[in-house]
Amino acid sequence: MKKMRRRKFIKAATVASVAFSTIPVVGCSASRKKKALSLNESLLLKGYDDEQEESPALVTDGNGKMWLYSLRRISYPANQELISSFHFNGKNWIETDPVTKSTGQYETPVASCAFEGKPNVAWTEIQGEEWVINASQMNENGFGDPHTFPVNKGRSINPVLISPDKNRSWIAWENLHNGIFSIYISKYENGLWSDPIIINKGENSCFDPAIVEAGNGDLYVAYVLTGGFHQNIEMAIVDGKNLNIRKTIPVAIGGGLADRVNINTKPALAFDAQENLWISYENNRNTTRLEDGDNYTGDRCCTILSYQNGKIVEVENKGKWLFKGENDHKPTFVKDRKDNLYLFTHCGGSFTDSGWKYRVSWLDPQSGWRQPETFFNTDIKGLMVPPAIAFDENDNFWFSTNNEKFFHSDEQIDTGDATQSRLTELSLMHYNAPELSGEFKPVQFVETTVEEFTPDEKTINTLSGHPKVDRRSMTIDGQKYTLIYGNLHEHSYSSNCWPAGTDGSLHDDYRFGMYSEGYDFFGMTDHAASTSEIHWRKNLRIADFYNESEKFVAVPAVEWTLQSDPELDDIQHGAGHYNIIFASTEDAQKYIRNKHEIYCPRTPESNIAPALWKMLDEKEIQCVTIPHHTADKIHPLDWNVTDPRYVSTVEIFQCRGNNEYPGCPRERNLTRHTPTHHKRAYIDYALKEKKYKMGFIASGDHNSMGVGVAALWVKEISRAGIVEALQNRRTFATTGDKMFIDFKVNEATMGTISKAKKLPEMAIYVVGQYPLEKVEILRNSEVIHKFDMEDGAFEFQQTYVDPRYKDEEEVLYYYVRATQKNKALAWSSPIWVERT
Repeated sequence: MKKMRRRKFIKAATVASVAFSTIPVVGCSASRKKKALSLNESLLLKGYDDEQEESPALVTDGNGKMWLYSLRRISYPANQELISSFHFNGKNWIETDPVTKSTGQYETPVASCAFEGKPNVAWTEIQGEEWVINASQMNENGFGDPHTFPVNKGRSINPVLISPDKNRSWIAWENLHNGIFSIYISKYENGLWSDPIIINKGENSCFDPAIVEAGNGDLYVAYVLTGGFHQNIEMAIVDGKNLNIRKTIPVAIGGGLADRVNINTKPALAFDAQENLWISYENNRNTTRLEDGDNYTGDRCCTILSYQNGKIVEVENKGKWLFKGENDHKPTFVKDRKDNLYLFTHCGGSFTDSGWKYRVSWLDPQSGWRQPETFFNTDIKGLMVPPAIAFDENDNFWFSTNNEKFFHSDEQIDTGDATQSRLTELSLMHYNAPELSGEFKPVQFVETTVEEFTPDEKTINTLSGHPKVDRRSMTIDGQKYTLIYGNLHEHSYSSNCWPAGTDGSLHDDYRFGMYSEGYDFFGMTDHAASTSEIHWRKNLRIADFYNESEKFVAVPAVEWTLQSDPELDDIQHGAGHYNIIFASTEDAQKYIRNKHEIYCPRTPESNIAPALWKMLDEKEIQCVTIPHHTADKIHPLDWNVTDPRYVSTVEIFQCRGNNEYPGCPRERNLTRHTPTHHKRAYIDYALKEKKYKMGFIASGDHNSMGVGVAALWVKEISRAGIVEALQNRRTFATTGDKMFIDFKVNEATMGTISKAKKLPEMAIYVVGQYPLEKVEILRNSEVIHKFDMEDGAFEFQQTYVDPRYKDEEEVLYYYVRATQKNKALAWSSPIWVERT
């Protein structure tokens, strides 16, 4: 590896507003104040350049030595990383040799350091199809060769690492195999790592491990455990000597939502100075946007609990929800040198305050857990970075995070031919910690509620929480097809346009889709305009991690968005929103424009939809472009342009509503959504007036998994198989329930063309997940016949002959729309009839 240039942290103006407060001494007059939480110093690693740092980890040896580690993304097209290393010498932060001796494909670095010890660092390495966990310990000559943890099957990611002693460490990580997550744990002692201890829950998944060692050497492990549609928290006790699981304890089952998906996630563990074990995790009980799905609607809160005498308890007279009202997530415990305990959270923003921030509470020896205070505030939407914090020898703390900024080509920065750049700074801030009470007062506990609402298939709301269904198959002309259900429209924190601050992480959304929605496939369609090359690199990496074809297909995807000028009250030429679904990672990598950006409407080669299709053709990118919310008031689509090579399917329904025709059922699915008055933005205009041929799918959009579902008949269960099915319109759409539609016209199947020389004879077969209310036949997007269902009927099968097909002089197509009694809808794709 060539020698890397050494960089310096420089003093900076405050990069974000900081909350200052004073804390009165308990029992003393208000005029006497204790030392307050306050900012002491702010540093930036660098200006905006080609290589960016992220995922910082801070550690200390408790004696004044501190280290910072981060993931250094090497500039495109290298597609490589280093684990950077910085050391605090008491005055300055100095860059030292990297942890990794060579560049590679790395993710998720973490670090730990025992009192008076040396740092340990662990990370994920991608070696072709294998994802492995490495760990390395610093010695007198820097970091040695890493230990790679052997795993016989699956892919490993997201390590967590602790070092209770100079000669002892523990590591835990997640492993995905055949659609199921397990947790692996290993102990380092006497110079060796142990064989892994595996926490496996059969058909349920466990992930997001948190670990802490007790005074007797036992290891406590908290983790997310899927159950039904829900994510619960369980804790295991591992015998520190025999390395077996001694006991498991349920911490949180279900939650406060009686008919929705309850999410408990991101657990954290710590012992205080009195050996009380504290537990925190994130929960969605306070969600308010109940028209959306449940995958990441924000409004998260974080708990504070304890484990005492075999029971989960809460603090008496204070309750369990310490962090609430600010969309808190990712709770993180940190101790100072005296074992005083602090709890930090990242806040994702809200509709009224969209910027993310950090908050902190602390366990005061006299007064207990204090009300959280905001100590770092931004106006940045989207980004989610877990807190990286370590206390120095004076019991003040250093805090590191990523800051992002958009630059445009006319600004004073060298962006080459980039039209814009979303670049990252690594920042370090030094804070004066609040002064704590000197005398300890024992905390009083009461038993807490562990199990709350766990709605099942019969009691869950129709908006989210859907069971996985057995796959159907059919054979036509010797070719076998398999029916799979999924979602091809969702966003993560890379899409920094959501007014509530954040869409959650890539892992949040994949796991919700797999375990709460029972998807067979999923496409993360972050906005191209806010996705840098580095964000794109990570999106593709995580898609590759989750992609297990037969079990689950993670599809590379992105959203291209061109909005018409709202002042003109017209639909701009080439405007609209299209989700681009790629047939492979290699095709998606061709979508990178340069080291800063991917193609979007701001780049001249793809500034309008026809230019986008031309660019895709020139680069030979195998994909489809799926238009969506075509009749939205703010984002109407220009149907006067198309390219049938790429626009073979349309998203008829998503969280905003149905775009079928003006006045259609569930046209306004959200009260905050307003349909356009332009009739030429609806799908019936494209089918009837423009004579386009498109299949129908539905999907979700922002925070709305489960609100729309795409159903595809695929030749093979793979990314390429999904794109092929979309290109050939072997699709149907539902509003979330996995309904089934089989529709034929003169034996022609959905999405195809009937050339039979006889009256259009239709064969209809519909199966609902709930009782059916009606089935309608539409000719040229107008209802020509309706079948009302008997009470309680889940299945419907019927034939129908249209005697008036000659009423249509130009184009002729049919499709079926089914309605359940819970108002869920499903649409077949159209079948076109060619008359001779």
